[in-house]
This record gives sequence, structure tokens and C-alpha cells, in this order.
Amino acid sequence: MRIPPTSQGSALTGVRLRPPRSFRPAAPLAVGTHTMKKRDTKSFNRSLPEWKLFIYNQTTRELLGRKAKSWGLILIFYPVFYGFLASLFSFTMWAMLHSLNEDGSKIS
Repeated sequence: MRIPPTSQGSALTGVRLRPPRSFRPAAPLAVGTHTMKKRDTKSFNRSLPEWKLFIYNQTTRELLGRKAKSWGLILIFYPVFYGFLASLFSFTMWAMLHSLNEDGSKIS
């Protein structure tokens, strides 16, 4: 007589069956963490120092959360990138215009 396998394991092999990793419950939350609660709202006077610190942090010398090197790399990358896109667009327009007949379309 064969006993059907259950979620606890197979009676024939003795191996415990586990659900796939994606179906396992998440790790328990730490004590004091917020779950599905309404966001804490701060008054303007309470959040202003945090905004000032975000705009310019004197201790780390960061402007909007980035150091000078990061801003420099951004200021170099984007003009080069958009210059490349503009040249690619210009080249495709040039190639398209040179592929047209000067006599116009011959389709009647």
C-alpha cells in the first residue's frame, strides 16, 4: 500500500519537501519598525534643517548629495552624450537627404 506524499514529506523516501524559495515567508521585522502605517508628517520648521543639510553638507562637502568629482563627471558626460546624439541625428538626416532623387518621386 502506497501512502501519498504530503507537504511535510514523502512517506516513501523520508525527504522533507519544501516550498520554493519565492514562496517562503519573509524574515520577521525588527522590533520597532514601521509596517503599513501612515507616513509621519513633519512641519516645515522641523524638516528645514534636513533640507539645508541635503542642499549643502559642510562636513562631507557635498552639494545635493554629490561630491565635486561626481558633479564634474556628470558635467563632462552629458554634453558628450548629447553631442553624440545630435551628431547621430545630423548624420542620419544627411544620409536620408542624399538618398532622395532631385527629380522628385517617380511613383504615379
